[in-house]
Amino acid sequence: MQTNYENRDLRTDAFSGITEQYKSTKVQIIVNSQRNSFRYQIMTSTLLNTLARWCRTIKISCDNETNLLPNIEKTLGTHESLSKLVYEIYPPINFTITENKAVDEAYDIVVYIGKPEALGNSPFVSIDANGWICCCSFLDYGKCGATIQDEENITGPVFAACLANAELFRWANKMISNPYTRWYDVNELKISQTELINVKSFPHNINLGKIYVVGCGAIGSSFTYLLGLTNWKGDVGLIDYDEVDIHNTSSSLLFTMNDATKKLKKTDVCGAYLQRSNFSVNTFETDFNKLGYHHSDLNKSADVIFCFANEHNVWSSIQNIYPPVVFHASTSKNWGINIGRHIPHLDACIVCTFKEFIDSVYVPRCSEGKIPTDHTDDNIDASNTAILPFLSPTAALLTLI
Repeated sequence: MQTNYENRDLRTDAFSGITEQYKSTKVQIIVNSQRNSFRYQIMTSTLLNTLARWCRTIKISCDNETNLLPNIEKTLGTHESLSKLVYEIYPPINFTITENKAVDEAYDIVVYIGKPEALGNSPFVSIDANGWICCCSFLDYGKCGATIQDEENITGPVFAACLANAELFRWANKMISNPYTRWYDVNELKISQTELINVKSFPHNINLGKIYVVGCGAIGSSFTYLLGLTNWKGDVGLIDYDEVDIHNTSSSLLFTMNDATKKLKKTDVCGAYLQRSNFSVNTFETDFNKLGYHHSDLNKSADVIFCFANEHNVWSSIQNIYPPVVFHASTSKNWGINIGRHIPHLDACIVCTFKEFIDSVYVPRCSEGKIPTDHTDDNIDASNTAILPFLSPTAALLTLI
């Protein structure tokens, strides 16, 4: 079966205000790390993973170092593992990897990971991260220091990569920014125009107990991917009845074209990935309402539920069970994300929050906006909704912390 790679971008193209000119943008990434570190590899791999979901021409300039990331073949150096990553995401991609860190003027815009050492004539974005803190700049640079060095903390590096993708996508769609530098404290959800320093440790060796991930789509699969980058453990139940389709590969950190071509179950892809980490995994190819959940049934109950689904009245079903605590996330059509916590009888659930709209206007969804019918074919469900590639990883990260 011949793959129609253009179908990958249906959800991105359907987003309001997108002109599709982003597809011709050429991006160079220059990694200026002083030493081989976990946080710089997290920034690099997450940036490239998300960028390859929408950009067709990428060049990365970085040292070929020992791979420090979990869930990666340890025999692969960083060059080989990064190449494998992008070609699995989008086989027709125009991708170059080199150790030469000079600015290539053939590319439209540059991303510096770490301090820009040499500037060309191209506009640039720069990012840095340390622990819970990250910084993103346009035509500027801000460093991230720390009183506590915490190389296992993925939060700042992942968030920096998401911010860089958002700025690149804005620039590629001619939404030009003025020069700026902003620091972000992911733990405190704080934004500052002056330097922030990491002063808190990341929780290590956490046992999440028994959790359910309800919905393994864009946010759910990205959440699963990030779980696999931690050293946490627990029993994870993955609940989804759907297969991976080509348009799913534009907004997930995990799904590849091979998963879509083979029509693999989303739960199977997420489960196979997570089993290579410290988690034990069970998959349920069904929707939550058919699971028969009850807190008195130890085989089916959970300590925490992460809800990333929206079909079959799942919100009203989950919010009415007691216990456990529920965390949820969704994306919106205005470059936004929504995250929340619900403890029954203590927190307002999403159904309570929007109760005046439930019957007539509001339907809780992971994203909004129909895919244009002139872009659909027999293999694409026109009810699928629009989403930007970097929103789901961001929502997944903020839910994780």
